[in-house]
Amino acid sequence: TKAYVGIRVGQTAAVNRSTPRFFADAVELYGADRFIINSDWNFHSNIDLLAIAKTIREMQRRGIDRSSIRRTVFDNANELYQLGL
Repeated sequence: TKAYVGIRVGQTAAVNRSTPRFFADAVELYGADRFIINSDWNFHSNIDLLAIAKTIREMQRRGIDRSSIRRTVFDNANELYQLGL
């Protein structure tokens, strides 16, 4: 399938589903090809501003390869939104 899954990290409203561990678990279980890490920051939110950095660190800690991390952090979104970056 060509579907992508975006997982928001750092939101306090979805504590169990927005942790760096949850995202890293998903990448380990299903691979990096269709996941996009994102945050839903706005000035009304009470979120962890370092959540994406913490998620990258968690994936590194688990030994997820650099290309898979880059895929979830940048390449998948770049492809989906046809940014050409």
